[in-house]
Amino acid sequence: METILSYGPSLIILLLGSFLLLAAIVGGGLEIKEIKIPRIEKTPRILTALLGMLLMVCGAFVGIISFMSPLFLSPSPMASVPTEIPANYAPNTEYIVVDKVRLPQETGISDDVQNAAAALIVNADKAEILANYYQDDSYLKSYYAGYALQQMQQNIENIKQSKYIELDDLDLENSYYVGMHLNNNVLTIDECEYWKTYLYDPGTGNLAGESEWILVPQTISIELVGDQPYITAISFYQNNAFCTG
Repeated sequence: METILSYGPSLIILLLGSFLLLAAIVGGGLEIKEIKIPRIEKTPRILTALLGMLLMVCGAFVGIISFMSPLFLSPSPMASVPTEIPANYAPNTEYIVVDKVRLPQETGISDDVQNAAAALIVNADKAEILANYYQDDSYLKSYYAGYALQQMQQNIENIKQSKYIELDDLDLENSYYVGMHLNNNVLTIDECEYWKTYLYDPGTGNLAGESEWILVPQTISIELVGDQPYITAISFYQNNAFCTG
């Protein structure tokens, strides 16, 4: 059904062009059920034929573009999750980009601080996906410190105990950030992120289960450790908390 609808404009243009070309060829005077083509003089017939051919060419061109465009457009990342992962499979995190992080504008917080926070969020999300998949906390240590790092490490232990391979997906396009505050050199950000989890059998690599998209309200705390910003605390909330869903 979607394919037919996508070709709708080109089909209409083609049919209209064919109708005009037919009228030009026969010169009018035809009546097909309720459709009547009036008689057309010589000069208008030539113009009608040219217009009909032009519309047919345009319709064909639009149809070709509609057919070929999916071949040139990159599929949305993680849109097709594998039902089986080979031994050398590597999670795709290229779709997590800083341009999709839209922090709320807060007075008194410089653009440099906000840009650094957005970059940290992106890198931390990527690290979390890789750390959970490989069950290796070394991916986390450049972005998490203190209690937040301990939380992430405990999550990896929980994955190990589950006996599954976990592949996480983040919908950063629909995730959003509702508040940002700077207090005593600690930047706190209220986040509403959408996550989904896929579980794979480590023996066969087959997909064993998956969750629904889950809204995860959380507040992260960012502070400098030495001269580098780290996420040092994460507070998770029940229900939607400050998120609108």
